[in-house]
Amino acid sequence: MPDGEKLRRALQQEALRLLVRREHSRLELEQKLGRKLASFPEAAELEAEERKAVLSKVLDGLNERCWQSDQRFAQQRVTHRGARYGDQRLKQELSLRGVDAEVINDALSSGENELFRCRNVWLKKFGGPAENREGFAKQVRFLQYRGFSGATIRQVLKSSSDDSIIETILESNPEES
Repeated sequence: MPDGEKLRRALQQEALRLLVRREHSRLELEQKLGRKLASFPEAAELEAEERKAVLSKVLDGLNERCWQSDQRFAQQRVTHRGARYGDQRLKQELSLRGVDAEVINDALSSGENELFRCRNVWLKKFGGPAENREGFAKQVRFLQYRGFSGATIRQVLKSSSDDSIIETILESNPEES
């Protein structure tokens, strides 16, 4: 068996080992397998371009067999982390993992409503409206850190307390709105 074929099989086996544990984006698998590639003795005899071609062929094969799917990865990530984080944070996380923007938008649109999630996170953390300006500011910062949009935060906090305090706080941090 040629070295390229042995390497392809070894990489495919390693990829399947990774995918059995959890879903991975194509970029994640490519990075992990790329690091693992150096440890295979078969890879030492191949040129860099040949190794890259073998890795690409393995990833394409996984995708064709539906063993790896960026859509499934994105959907699972949104489902799992969506209960705690806003759309902005989820978009950023998925984008950093190499998921296409269209796939991200599809996954987010099929998930739970951001307003509903934001309200649940807010209630779990704070239990109700703050009693002073500093408390409101703390709540806003917390929800912003979690990746909820300014408009969503405004809706959640407006529905529970004095609008003028919230507007003042959100206007002091306009880039997050």
